[in-house]
Amino acid sequence: MRSRFQIRLQHIRYSTLTIPQPTPAALPPPNGCPSSTRQQLPIYLRYANNPSELNIRLQQLCLRPDGGLDAAIKLVKSSSIQVATVSVWTQLLQHVVQANRFSFVYKLFLEMKRRAIQPDAQFYVTFFASLAKCPPSKTITLARLQSLWTDTEPLLHSLAHLNRTALVNAYLHCLTSHGHAQAAFDLFETLPPRTIDSVTVSQMLKPLTSSHAPADRDRARSLWQRLGSTLDLDVRATMSFAALFLRSPDRADQKLAIEILESRLGLSLGPNYRFWAPPTKTGPLGKQIRFDAGSLSSLLRMLLGMRKYSVICRLWVQVVANRDLYLERDALDFVHCGLAMVAMGKCDGIDDVEALLVWMLESKKKKLLPRTDTLDKAMQAAWETNNLSASLRILHAFTHIPHDNILPATDLTMPLLSAAQTCPLKPSTRALCTLLQTAQSVGTARALERALLALSRVGCALLQTETEARAAHEVERREIRSSTGVSVASFDLSFERYWRRQYIWILTDVLDRVGRKKDDEGQWKSWRDRIDKHLEVSGDVEFRTRIEARSMGEKVSIEAGKDDRPQRRQKSRISKARSDESGKSLFL
Repeated sequence: MRSRFQIRLQHIRYSTLTIPQPTPAALPPPNGCPSSTRQQLPIYLRYANNPSELNIRLQQLCLRPDGGLDAAIKLVKSSSIQVATVSVWTQLLQHVVQANRFSFVYKLFLEMKRRAIQPDAQFYVTFFASLAKCPPSKTITLARLQSLWTDTEPLLHSLAHLNRTALVNAYLHCLTSHGHAQAAFDLFETLPPRTIDSVTVSQMLKPLTSSHAPADRDRARSLWQRLGSTLDLDVRATMSFAALFLRSPDRADQKLAIEILESRLGLSLGPNYRFWAPPTKTGPLGKQIRFDAGSLSSLLRMLLGMRKYSVICRLWVQVVANRDLYLERDALDFVHCGLAMVAMGKCDGIDDVEALLVWMLESKKKKLLPRTDTLDKAMQAAWETNNLSASLRILHAFTHIPHDNILPATDLTMPLLSAAQTCPLKPSTRALCTLLQTAQSVGTARALERALLALSRVGCALLQTETEARAAHEVERREIRSSTGVSVASFDLSFERYWRRQYIWILTDVLDRVGRKKDDEGQWKSWRDRIDKHLEVSGDVEFRTRIEARSMGEKVSIEAGKDDRPQRRQKSRISKARSDESGKSLFL
């Protein structure tokens, strides 16, 4: 039987002698937030007792509509090192970069080192990737980056193959992003073969691609000789090599680029591009690479930049005919079709453009349905071929405007009009501007009247504000993203202003020409008055003065009997060079 003393001792042991636990500080609500708004926010986790809960809390804070990154940083700093581990600091670093708070990147690293928290490989990968996105500053120097890399060297020997490669790629990307290409190449030469992959090669080719020095081309050639046959390069690295060698003036480099395109990408180029071999000589194709959506877009844009339009047309026929061989599943979308239309227009293939539009409409796939950008590219192709009828057919097919006095009866039976989509598109300012320029290049009074009549039925986009244009672009962008998964570039204000300015410049010229005809005198006067009021409200006095000076200059030349418009039309038919009022090319 236990004594009273033993019972009392046991009671003390299990009731009063408990280890005190540190109580984490409660996070106060954000300053300046009213009580009504504070009540509408969902109830978040207020404390964190382990790293997992703290990571959840960080994510909740950073996703708050009122912004909570500063509160997240304060919460991590106020937590103990047992809770705020290196994984928590890694996630905090990711949130800082997503919020474009680049000044906190190195400060958080110093704060973590001050707390004696040892970084791991994942933290260094995130840290180097974050430093690569930071703008140039006095903090990010070559000596400091090399010191950080020295700290990571003990980790390299204990990491697995994939983790080691990811760490090396992040550091090389950081070096090349801040202009330390020579230091990156010095490190690359010392890397073992198992540490190098296609991403590593792509990082090393970035500074070489933007350089035109012969030494850099020699370095790229040595890289290809070293890794081209031993390393299984992906599409991005292979196309980087091909683009670099194609820009070289050396014919040996161009030959190497064509061989890379034929052997690795499986492209069959014409004999005129194989100048080193007879036309009948064809070598066996090696291992081919299948394109995904992004790599095919990069290849088409690269060939457009090099003005290889016939190559694009031949490539398009080859790829579309054998999609299972050259493409991943569902790789084609409306972006690729638009790039192909530009090349077809350069090769006077407006019939091919209309056939491609019919094929897109009949496919019944959301990724291939024509969009506003597709209409822009098709109108550009019609302008390249100086074909106003094709431009009006395309506009009628996608906007459903009345066709009387615009299209002849014979055009109504064409396949494009019979396969037109049910949901009409709203043409952009660029498409309407291209329509007017096509009518200008034709030059006849009837062509100008048809273009203005089509423009009046579509709706003059002159008075659309920049806010309305931005809102319409964002609506279409979200719809394309949700229905097809294709990423569309965000709204570019400078691009929109450029085309609005071109639209006003060309529309005033067309209205001045049509307004001088006796049978049409006064018909478009209201449009001209609207443009004058718009320019007066906008405050662009210089632009308005140039328009009026051009109009007065043409009237004087007509009164003197020296109308130079036929000569200008003939010049536009020969050169097909589109210029604005300053002489710059409209399509770059």
